[in-house]
Amino acid sequence: MVLTRTLRQKLVELNPDLPDAAYDEAIRSITSSVASQPLVQTNREKHNLVRDGVQVTFRNDKGERVRDRLRVIDFDDPENNHFLCARELWVKGDLYRSPQRKTTVQNLRQAIENRVCRLLERNPLRADFQRHYEKIVAEYNREKDRVTIEQTFEALLEFIEVAA
Repeated sequence: MVLTRTLRQKLVELNPDLPDAAYDEAIRSITSSVASQPLVQTNREKHNLVRDGVQVTFRNDKGERVRDRLRVIDFDDPENNHFLCARELWVKGDLYRSPQRKTTVQNLRQAIENRVCRLLERNPLRADFQRHYEKIVAEYNREKDRVTIEQTFEALLEFIEVAA
């Protein structure tokens, strides 16, 4: 998530006396993403923009096209940056959710549910697999500590191997 007002203020402060179009283009570059692009590639590109600066093109006072690289972070004086860390963030309104952005847990859950459905279709007497899967998920949802999460993943992976 990008706080665009704060970002714009920092862009103006670090790169003064540029036209608004330059700041607008920098913000668009930082906040835009391609839905079909893998998340790892998007993260790498955004990291490079923050580290190296954002390349923008704008017209100067004389009407000439100028290319410049806007700094996003003040690496010379770290105290001059604005850092915000949140433990929890509440978002209001509708969010666009791309199917490309499913997490590993969601993909694992879907794979297991598909496998269980196929097993039950081929052999209805294997209903105990469904009950076993539901028990593992219920245990995971009950406790969220690291040990329980690791044990749950191990149990799910064993379950997939046994069910295969």
